[in-house]
Amino acid sequence: MPAAVDQSAFPTLNPDRIPEHAQYEIAKSTFKSILRYFEQPGVQERFEVWKAERDQRQSKVENP
Repeated sequence: MPAAVDQSAFPTLNPDRIPEHAQYEIAKSTFKSILRYFEQPGVQERFEVWKAERDQRQSKVENP
């Protein structure tokens, strides 16, 4: 069994302290990465299956 990770070893991040221009660059970079990921064969199809399953579970929670 792997040893537990010491969470205090990770730096903390306060999103409110990230300058707006840096937030924009992070968002832009993340969005581009997501677009490239979805260009790979099968990714969109797996996403659609996941989304349908999630929607079905959500529907059961909302309408038992």
